[in-house]
Amino acid sequence: IDSRVDYKLAYELFSQVAEKDNNNTEAKLLLAKMYENGFYVDKSYSKAFELYHDAYEKGSPAAMYMLGYYAENRFYDINTSKIQKKYVEDYEKTAMMFYTKASEKGFSNAYARLGFIYENGLLGYEVDPNAAYENYKKSVDIDENPKGLNGIGNYYYNSQNYTMAIENYRKAMKLGNEEAMINMGICYEYGRGVERNLIKAMDCYRRASEKSNNPIAMCNEAILMIKMDISQGTNTNFGECFKLLQLSTRLDKENKEAYYYLGFLFEIGYDVFGDGNTIQNSMMAFFYYKKAAELGHIKAKMKVGVAIYNGIENVFIHDETRGIQLIKEASNEGDKEATEYLKMLMDNGKMIY
Repeated sequence: IDSRVDYKLAYELFSQVAEKDNNNTEAKLLLAKMYENGFYVDKSYSKAFELYHDAYEKGSPAAMYMLGYYAENRFYDINTSKIQKKYVEDYEKTAMMFYTKASEKGFSNAYARLGFIYENGLLGYEVDPNAAYENYKKSVDIDENPKGLNGIGNYYYNSQNYTMAIENYRKAMKLGNEEAMINMGICYEYGRGVERNLIKAMDCYRRASEKSNNPIAMCNEAILMIKMDISQGTNTNFGECFKLLQLSTRLDKENKEAYYYLGFLFEIGYDVFGDGNTIQNSMMAFFYYKKAAELGHIKAKMKVGVAIYNGIENVFIHDETRGIQLIKEASNEGDKEATEYLKMLMDNGKMIY
């Protein structure tokens, strides 16, 4: 009210309400959020879980959703919790059960989460675009759920109906959905459903990254800056790109694209210290390419294969057999550069198998 945040007072007031009225699920949910985020109190998923469970037993659909979220992310020990005793012993089944319960109560976020599960094939379910769309649509019908709108946008994007994809992404963006901002950036970057516009693409990525330090948005922003610099024959923004990519990997340790482009920057060289001197480092390039390859990045696998085939001075001795194996794997997974490299080896009589 007076523009000040006072977690201590908030905690005391929520606690008083919960103690006086055991049926007040809103107070329990707010207390749970304070424990979940460590606002004034020590961060504790177990205490948050207990409060969510109490609110669930009072019929709160939001609490049902959070119990599903906790099960999906394994924020508690299923073998010692109330869940194990009263429901099922499997995290994935427990998550799906609570998401379904919450959706049946008309909780739009639960429908949106179910849509996401079917879209990406999570919790042991196969990818099912139609089931994803149906759940996303239900979430939007309830209250214009921004995650649901973004999910519908994805459905149309994957169906190559870019006009409808853009329509839903824009609606979700207006409601602050960062995934939709990233998706609109992709549409502008590649000219899908809109006229190609790299400036607008960059703006979308930046809006998403500034909103919540979104690691995918940071990575996309950095990659686009690298591509723009290269097309203009400069490396003006490489230092900023490096910082964005590093932060992206800290926030998302499985961001293979960020690792790949960190390797790329070290391979081609960039002004590390901002003093006009370009520095290349083959060892660091290999380090990042290897991390990206281990996460399944095809081009990184090609880079690592070539490095191992040729060896890196003062780092490791070349291993032709292992190098060719990795290059072949990248080629088999569709990397054209890997296929061309193998052909070059064969043409030069360096490979006969």
